[in-house]
Amino acid sequence: STAVEQLCLAAQQSEEAWVNFKLFGTMGLTFVLIIITVIFISKYIKEEK
Repeated sequence: STAVEQLCLAAQQSEEAWVNFKLFGTMGLTFVLIIITVIFISKYIKEEK
């Protein structure tokens, strides 16, 4: 999201809710996307013997 969106959301939410979202929401989403990427890429990696 853009900085403007983040400022608008931060102004509407409590600091605790904002910290929880930034810490757990974005970190969780990052890990989910990493796992999906690894699964997708692993199909195309050739093992060398």
